[in-house]
Amino acid sequence: MSGAINQASSAIHSVRTPLDLADLEAFPANPTPGHPNEATRGEEITHFLAERHDAAVNGSAFAAADQVGINAQNQYRAERGQSPVLSQAMTGTTDAAGNPIARFTYADGTHEDIAIAPNASVARIAPSIVAFT
Repeated sequence: MSGAINQASSAIHSVRTPLDLADLEAFPANPTPGHPNEATRGEEITHFLAERHDAAVNGSAFAAADQVGINAQNQYRAERGQSPVLSQAMTGTTDAAGNPIARFTYADGTHEDIAIAPNASVARIAPSIVAFT
């Protein structure tokens, strides 16, 4: 994982800003049929809680706390038979509406794209393997 500036989650939250519950609600409770690696609300909550705990207890900067969150997220995913997250990074590209794209890349080679709206909220999610056009 690279520094906070390149983290997809930095577009959604940081250790110093509140998390928008609407962003969590944008993720499904369970992967949709045909997309077994799709990021879910439960793993994002797990990531967020572990990250914030690390920052509060250990005083970790965002990048270190975010990695603690990813580790917890991957444990959650493993318990559900999902491939681990390798990276959650901004792609430097945009969708047709001009929203920056964050890509969640998984160890099995699949990925999921998340469009980040101008207000830093989740605009839309393309399930694993699908990219925005």
